[in-house]
Amino acid sequence: MVRHIVHTIITRALTLFISFPLLFLSTRYLGAYGRGLLSLLMAAVGMQVLINGFVGGESLVYLLPKNRNKAYVVNTVIISTAWTLISCTVISCSYFALDLAPSNILPHIVIIGIIASLFNTWLMLLLAGENITKYNFLTLTTTAINLLIFSTCIYAFSVASVGAYLLSMYASYIIGFSVAIILFLRSVRDKAYSLEPCSVRSTIREIWKYSCIAQLGNFIQYVNYRFSYFALSKYLGLADVGVYSVGTVIAESILMISGSMSLVQYSKIANAGDTEYAKNLTIALAKAGFVVTAIVTVLFLAVPASIITDIFGREFYNVRSVVLSLSIGIVSLGFSMMISHYFAGIGRYHVCTIASGIGLIVTIVGNLALIPKFGYIGAGLAASGAYVATSAFLLYSFLKFANIGVKSLCIRVSDFNVLREAVRSHFAGR
Repeated sequence: MVRHIVHTIITRALTLFISFPLLFLSTRYLGAYGRGLLSLLMAAVGMQVLINGFVGGESLVYLLPKNRNKAYVVNTVIISTAWTLISCTVISCSYFALDLAPSNILPHIVIIGIIASLFNTWLMLLLAGENITKYNFLTLTTTAINLLIFSTCIYAFSVASVGAYLLSMYASYIIGFSVAIILFLRSVRDKAYSLEPCSVRSTIREIWKYSCIAQLGNFIQYVNYRFSYFALSKYLGLADVGVYSVGTVIAESILMISGSMSLVQYSKIANAGDTEYAKNLTIALAKAGFVVTAIVTVLFLAVPASIITDIFGREFYNVRSVVLSLSIGIVSLGFSMMISHYFAGIGRYHVCTIASGIGLIVTIVGNLALIPKFGYIGAGLAASGAYVATSAFLLYSFLKFANIGVKSLCIRVSDFNVLREAVRSHFAGR
């Protein structure tokens, strides 16, 4: 487990290292408006990926280890592909009908949404088999391809446009999707899967049973993250979306370590089946995630606004203020991510869904009340309030379900000793 956590953290650090030049190029060469347009497109595509996840999402990480059957895997691939084509088409039509995105990027939302959704499904298939190294490799590679092609367009062909960025997105998703298929098929070939018959209907019923509740929570949580993009676009304009999006990218980057821990934690808990182990692992990692996230947040806020301007451009002077408005929520998520993945790993997805629903109410009310008065700072405050509300419910649910007291969550020196001993034991080969 320790090796997977370290590997995932390193991979995400490298992905972050690659993502920042990509962010820098998009802000420098496309400006706040261009960055806002791309952010809106990526938010719309992300929405499609989440809706596609009602069939091909994270619940596969829970279901496939319990159904090591080739027929089940084949059925899952067929069902998820059909759902992708249907859901992406319907959602894209709704964007057009509700005028949620500029008409010139709607065709790209449809096509990129389909490719990205298929890619995500195959990533989940890899993760379900604990192929965490391959999962990390693909995550890193797609970001690298995106940067390589976009920078080539700028420096080799002097083409700095939204179209060039879209080209890099197409290439990265198509290549990543193709490689994911190859890697998963190889992993299936090398593992022992039964050949028992399994009907498509029974597969649909089981996937929907778990995916519906699980993905509803993920979908609501994503709306929590991205509703402000659409609200800012309606109230103020795409330039404000661009400034706010840079702040949210930085905020999400701060959560990288906690996200890496929770990803490996989820896979381990789903495959372990040991409730006591799951509880203890969650407590230890949650404390570590809280401390690391708080430290990194404070370090970023110590960076002068003038440096932010030098990096991203004059239009992005207030990015640090956006992160400040998000800071309390970021730190709370650094802790609650582990709890959320604990409930997901033991199949109690409804807890995460309820928590996300509470956050969504705060998000919508907060955005409608604060954005007209305070702009993207209001959006940040609304998001931070939503994250705190979500985290509070998850913490309450965890304490009640795991039957532990609040005192066990206090940070002690012994907590760090436990983590250090785990790392030492792993590298000692025990």
